Amino acid sequence: VPTLESDEIDEGDWVGRVRALKNSFNKVTAKLEASEKARKEERRESDKKEKKHEKEIEGIKASQEQMRAKLDDGELKREQAEKRFEHMLAMICANWSEDEANDRKLNIESKVLMEQLGVSLNDLDPKPANAKSKNEALKELMKQREEESSGLQREIKELWEYLAISEDERKALNEKVEVAGKIKQAGLSLLTEERDRLLPLASDRLLEELAIKVDDLDPKPKDALRTYKVLKGLKKVKEESGEKIKSFRAILDIGDDDTSPFEEKLKAAGKFSIEGLKMLQEESDRLSDLAKTKFVVGAKVEARYGRSRNHYPGVITKVQDNGTFDITYDDGDKKAGVIPKDVRVFDLHREIRSLRATLHIGDDEASPFEEKLKAAGKSSMEGLKMLGAESDRLSEILSARKLEVDMKVEARAGLEPEYLPGIITNIQSEGTVDISYENGQKESGVKPEYVRIVGEEKKKKVEEEEEEKGKDA
Repeated sequence: VPTLESDEIDEGDWVGRVRALKNSFNKVTAKLEASEKARKEERRESDKKEKKHEKEIEGIKASQEQMRAKLDDGELKREQAEKRFEHMLAMICANWSEDEANDRKLNIESKVLMEQLGVSLNDLDPKPANAKSKNEALKELMKQREEESSGLQREIKELWEYLAISEDERKALNEKVEVAGKIKQAGLSLLTEERDRLLPLASDRLLEELAIKVDDLDPKPKDALRTYKVLKGLKKVKEESGEKIKSFRAILDIGDDDTSPFEEKLKAAGKFSIEGLKMLQEESDRLSDLAKTKFVVGAKVEARYGRSRNHYPGVITKVQDNGTFDITYDDGDKKAGVIPKDVRVFDLHREIRSLRATLHIGDDEASPFEEKLKAAGKSSMEGLKMLGAESDRLSEILSARKLEVDMKVEARAGLEPEYLPGIITNIQSEGTVDISYENGQKESGVKPEYVRIVGEEKKKKVEEEEEEKGKDA
């Protein structure tokens, strides 16, 4: 800002600038004052609203107290009225005989029942002869109506879930029934209408799922409700039979190769068709009977031990009354109360593969037997006989081997699938051996079928080569 001593600005020009600055200052000051005034006004309005809100809350609390007082007063008056009624009834009954007093009480109770049921004496058939028979007839009707109402509600809820009816539709019906009365005729009519409306929709969906027609049902159901129940039963049979078959196949260790012929026939018939359902039921019964013959005392099985996921070979020593089994495992451990789902039929095929590994029998030598077994079917009677004969043959070859102390071998430690290198340190009297493994682990009582001689495979190949040379010569 130029000073007053400056020669460049004359006195008149300076005064004009000072006035301009003063006007600007006054404008800014006015704006600040207006803003402060507006802020104070807003605060006043906010305080007013807060006070109004507090008054409203106080008013609501006061209303609640008044309502509570009225309710308490009403409850008190009701109790007083009941006591007066009982007192008056007692005074009146004092002048009556015992039969007259009982009839009066029964009539009062009957009147309440008629109001709840929405009926009159004319609706009762046959018409009651006295107060007692009237009361009994009304109680019986109440029981019937309650059973009918609960049954309808249960059926409707099931249909709602199956058809995925919206919550709005459900709520609307419930409100109507509540107003009409669940045990009154009007409420029962509403429930019946809703059920009858949903039954054809549910039956159509079931028919589509089962891939059948109503005409396929024999005998043909009489009404919509019976049709729905029959179709629901067929679906349940299919689902339960399918689960049982799956469970029995796992227990009996039946693989895909053995099940594929049945699955192909089932697919051709249709899983949900009448013929398909019969096939499922028959297959379930067949596998159930087969399982009963397999799980008897002395049967060779494979079962889990404790929480282990692996199945270990053993023998059933007892079948408990609750269906569980006592099992003695091949390694000497015992377990009582093993549940059926943790037990499966001993897999001869798996045992044969184990014997082949122990005897160093390769795929080329085993392939002819495997082809014949596949053609016969592993779970067929012929296939089972073949597996038994092959197992006996390999076991005889195994028993003919001579195991000696200090012999280098490979064995399955603790029935694990891997073979570990070690040395035989002792031969037990029953034919089992004690082994000291190269990793420092020691094990006693190892069965011969879990032991293979190191170098036996190489020796076998040399013998085979010499035999071929002899044939050529």
